Amino acid sequence: MSTQNKIVVSTFLAKLEKLWNMRILINF
Repeated sequence: MSTQNKIVVSTFLAKLEKLWNMRILINF
């Protein structure tokens, strides 16, 4: 994987993590 792809993937994962955390907060 190129460096640019790694940056894109980590940004995407960070966004997913934020969405997931928000969902958990809403559920509780």
